[in-house]
Amino acid sequence: MQVLKMLNQNYKDAINFLDSPQRYGNHGDLKNISMVLRSFSNPQNSFKSIQVTGTNGKGSTSTFVHNLLIQKNLKVGLFTSPHIIRINERIKVSSKEISDDDLAKYILIVKDKMENLNIDLTYFEILTIVSFLYFKDKKVDIAVIEVGIGARIDPTNIVSNTILSIITTIGIDHKSRLGSTKEEVAYEKSFIIKNKSKVASFKHEKNVDDIFINKAKEKNSSIIFINRDEIKYQKLVDGFQVFYSDKKYHLKSLSKFQVYNSYLSLIALKEIGFSFEENECEKAFNIEIPARMNILNNKPLIIADGAHNEDAYKELLNFIESAKYDKIILCIGTMADKEYSESLKQIIDMSSKVIISRIDCDRALNMDKIKEIYNIKNYEIINNLNDAYTKAIELSDSSSLTIFTGSLYFIGEILKLHQENRRFYWKI
Repeated sequence: MQVLKMLNQNYKDAINFLDSPQRYGNHGDLKNISMVLRSFSNPQNSFKSIQVTGTNGKGSTSTFVHNLLIQKNLKVGLFTSPHIIRINERIKVSSKEISDDDLAKYILIVKDKMENLNIDLTYFEILTIVSFLYFKDKKVDIAVIEVGIGARIDPTNIVSNTILSIITTIGIDHKSRLGSTKEEVAYEKSFIIKNKSKVASFKHEKNVDDIFINKAKEKNSSIIFINRDEIKYQKLVDGFQVFYSDKKYHLKSLSKFQVYNSYLSLIALKEIGFSFEENECEKAFNIEIPARMNILNNKPLIIADGAHNEDAYKELLNFIESAKYDKIILCIGTMADKEYSESLKQIIDMSSKVIISRIDCDRALNMDKIKEIYNIKNYEIINNLNDAYTKAIELSDSSSLTIFTGSLYFIGEILKLHQENRRFYWKI
C-alpha cells in the first residue's frame, strides 16, 4: 500500500511540474532541448524514425503508419500531440500507452536533469524528451514521430536517424509561427526532409511542391507525390471501401480525410520497402481515431470532430451537406489563436441551434467573441460545458444531426463527458 501511495504521489508531482505555468509558451529554438538530450547521450539516435508533418491529418497518418508497421511484428513507438483525454495517449509502443508510473518516472528524470543543468524547457519539449528516452529503453525498431508545429524549429525535428518523411496537407494555421502564406508554411515544414531519406507527400499547388522538391534535392533525398483526386474509394454505410493497387480495404470513418491519410500511409511505407496484404490493412485501419469525426451515437446521429482550421471545417461542411438532415444542432468552443473560417460560418448559418461554450483554458476564445465574429443569430451561450453538452443531447431527435466541434481540446472534454453521461442513452 505504501509503495502504491508513493507511485501515485510521483505521478501527481510529475503532472503538477509539467502543468506549471512556466512550461507553457514557445521554445524559440532547439538550443535547450539539444543540451538536455546531449546530457542523456542523445537517445533519439538509438532508433530509426519516421516523421510526419502537415496542417491537417498528421496525427491520423502517424497512427495509421504505426498500426501498419505493427502488422510486420515490429516494435513501433508512436509520439503524437495533443492528447485528447489523457497525457499517456501521446506516447505508445505497439499501441500500448505509456503507464502512469513510467510517465511519472521519465518526467521526473527530465526534471532533475533540467535542475542540474539549470535549463528551462517547455511542456512539449519535456514530453518529446520523455518519448525519446522511453523508446530507447523499450528498444523500439522504429518510432513514428508526429511533428508538433511546422518542423524547422519543432523539438521533434531534432531526430536525425530519419528513414522516411511524410507530408500531409498544407494550409494556413499558426500564422504567428509558420507564416501567412502556404509557401511560408511549406518552407517551415520542408525541414522534416533529412539527408538521403525517402519523402512521400500529398500533391499541392506547384509553388508549394517546388519547395519540397528543392529541399529533397538539397538533402539528396527522393520524393513522391500522391494526388488525392486519383485515390479510388466507395462510400459505405459505416465508412469507406478504399482501393489500393490490386487490393481493397475497409475504413471505419465518416471522413474522406481518413481515406486519403490511410492511402498516403500505405504509399509512404512502400517507399521504404513495405507492402501489405488486405487483412493487414483491415487490422491497421479498423480503428476510430479520437476527435476525428467520431460517432457518439447513430440514431439520432451525434458526432464529435476536432476541426479547428479552414480545411478541416470544409471537410466537416462537405459531410453535413451530403448527410442532408432536417435539423442541425451545433455545439462549439474554439481557441483564441485560430483564424476566421468561412466554412465554419456556413455550418453555423445552416444550424437550427448553436450552443456556444468553452473549456477552462486561457487560450479558449471568449464565448461572446465567437457570437460576434460569426454573427450568430439562433444561439445560446452556456458557460458550463457539462450543461452545454446536456443541452445539445436533449435537443437531438430522429430528424437531427448534432455536432460538437471547434478544437481538439474542446472535443477532448466533450469525449470525457460522453463517457460519463450514459444516462442520456435511453433516447438513443
